[in-house]
Amino acid sequence: MADAMEAITDIMNEVQVRQSGEDISNKMLHKAKNGGTTGRAKLGYLNVRKEVEGHLINSIAVDPKRAPLITWAFEQYATGDYSLTRLQQELAEQGLTTRRTAKWAEQALSRGQLGLILRDPYYLGMVTYKGQVYPGKHEALVTSELFERVQRVLDARKQRNQRDIVH
Repeated sequence: MADAMEAITDIMNEVQVRQSGEDISNKMLHKAKNGGTTGRAKLGYLNVRKEVEGHLINSIAVDPKRAPLITWAFEQYATGDYSLTRLQQELAEQGLTTRRTAKWAEQALSRGQLGLILRDPYYLGMVTYKGQVYPGKHEALVTSELFERVQRVLDARKQRNQRDIVH
């Protein structure tokens, strides 16, 4: 009898976990559709708490220290004069670092992180959730024209045998 009760309890726990997961997924989708950021703020933005109609809500604000450097990175890469490696070195010299966490200290961006930033529509003011892109409520750091120019440069450099060689 005890084994049967344990099996029933396990099944009920499994059902409850699945229902909770579906509920959270639906709420995250709803938040994304309404323009909310579904996780931690991206580099160049900060998670803040704002008071709206007497209630504190979680929101996203522009990081005054990192946002200008992110915008500068998009502008410079769009010219085609910079490779990812050279741009990453320039940003490190200007002081662009990741945010400090409980586990990791601030450090310079890696080339891979910079590549992800340059491809991310979040900097256009868009929110991506499960492959779908929705208009966000946060302020855009780059214009759509600048973002498209950067995408064209990235796509052109992704072609086979395309290297930026400095002699």
